[in-house]
Amino acid sequence: MEEAVGMHRSDVGFDGVRGRRTGVIRRGLLAGLAAVLLAAGPSGVWGQGKDDHPLDKFHSGRVTGKSDRGVRINNQDFALHPQIVIQDDEGRPKTLQDLRPDTEVRYLLKGDRVKELILVTPK
Repeated sequence: MEEAVGMHRSDVGFDGVRGRRTGVIRRGLLAGLAAVLLAAGPSGVWGQGKDDHPLDKFHSGRVTGKSDRGVRINNQDFALHPQIVIQDDEGRPKTLQDLRPDTEVRYLLKGDRVKELILVTPK
C-alpha cells in the first residue's frame, strides 16, 4: 500500500484498536480526575481541608525556657500534651530539642496543655 507523501498511517486513521484503547483510557483518566476535583471541592483543591487549624485559634509568643515535660512561652509555664505535635510553619516535623530560647512560636492549647506547637522560621 502506498502512503501519501508527508502522511503517516496514524494520520489517516489506521491506529486500529490501539488508538481506540488509548482514547478510552485517556477519557477515563480525565473523567476520574474531574470526579476527584469535584468531590474535594475548592477547599480540598487549594489545601484548606477541614482538618486544618485556622491560625486565629493559635496563641503566639517566644520561647523563654523548656524542660522535658513543658515549655515556657513569654515567661509562662505550660505542660505538654502527651500527643503534642511539633512542626515548623512549613509543616516539617520538629522535636522539643529544636526549640531554642527566643524562638517565635504559635501554639494551641487543649485544656492547660500545649497540644500543637509551630516554630515560626525567620523569613
